Amino acid sequence: MGYFWVVKWLKVAFDFYIRSSLHVAVCYTALAMVVIGRYHIIEENLWFGIMQFCLVVTAYNFVKYFELARNKSAFRFKTPIVILTIVTTVFSGILLLPELTYIYPYIIALSALVLVYVYPSITSKNFRHYAFLKLPIVGLCWVLFIASYGHSEVIVRQAIEDINILNCNYYPAYQMIFNDYFYLSLIGYFFFILALCIPFEIRDLKHDNAELKTIPQVIGVRKTKWLGILLTVLSWYFLYRFNSQFYFTFTLLFIHLILGLAIWFSDRFKSDYYASFFVEAIPVLWLVMLLFF
Repeated sequence: MGYFWVVKWLKVAFDFYIRSSLHVAVCYTALAMVVIGRYHIIEENLWFGIMQFCLVVTAYNFVKYFELARNKSAFRFKTPIVILTIVTTVFSGILLLPELTYIYPYIIALSALVLVYVYPSITSKNFRHYAFLKLPIVGLCWVLFIASYGHSEVIVRQAIEDINILNCNYYPAYQMIFNDYFYLSLIGYFFFILALCIPFEIRDLKHDNAELKTIPQVIGVRKTKWLGILLTVLSWYFLYRFNSQFYFTFTLLFIHLILGLAIWFSDRFKSDYYASFFVEAIPVLWLVMLLFF
């Protein structure tokens, strides 16, 4: 009997972990560490990473539950999710203050995107109800956030190296990192995030109203899968083309193969955990492979 109680509470805890956006925040942080961590400077600004983790929880819960909360509708884990969101909002705000001097353009852009994604626009619909705007806005938010992470880490490295190198005649690491190749590689990550969202679009077919006109509703499931495969190939190309780290190549190919398979085998009748946990955890697998292989 005790075993079943343990299993029951573990499932409740796992459901809360998924529904409260903690999992998506973990996966975002893992992707940010993939982007910046390969330059071995991630450990020098740990608090900035924690701040971004908290902001992701806040933003996703705001997007998912704003309308429900505004209409005073009930949803599962309502009280703990509201408490968690308040805590992460306050904590991220405290950690954000020292960073505003050089990442405020990113924060302003992200805040604007989140607002137009949730609030009705001039056509009385928010942007999440436009089939071909929803995914690009999500991808752009993640890429802007990752870019702000890179900017923060580079500022830290720049300050350290400016103190150490004095008048030495060589190129500091931050000049090699934060250059055109960094920005071009962000295009690859943008395509990667779009491809990562495709299984969610297919999964949500069983929940979405017909008037939403999501991509699978407009072009069908099979064409949506092919679109996801195309995005995966484009992601691999940009990241392979604009990345000079040779050890990154095998892992890059493997992760994109996994992503392609995840898209191809996604289906509206699969468990919600398939997309919400396993597919979303692909960036975590990517980070683990970079750290241990």
